[in-house]
Amino acid sequence: MIVGSVKEDVLIDKRVSITPETAKNLKDLGVNVYLEKKYANHIGISDEKYVDVKFFDDTNELVKSSDLLAQVNCPSIKIAENLKQNSIVLGMLNPNLNREIL
Repeated sequence: MIVGSVKEDVLIDKRVSITPETAKNLKDLGVNVYLEKKYANHIGISDEKYVDVKFFDDTNELVKSSDLLAQVNCPSIKIAENLKQNSIVLGMLNPNLNREIL
């Protein structure tokens, strides 16, 4: 399984779904972790802190490659359009505010 996550819109939320510790725990379970480059730089965590994680420049490629997309908030329409069939989105989707995306 591949768990991916892209950077959040920092104007909405500065949190990240996958910390270096979370990535390590997922790897220990045999799960591959894909993140967008500079994923957590805004909170002072460099990419180098993440061990055995694949980083992507291209957000769309990351999303299309992931079986599960972990986000703090609902993904944008652009990201949602690139989800592969039968993938899972995990996050606070807030369906009342994001009906169009969902």
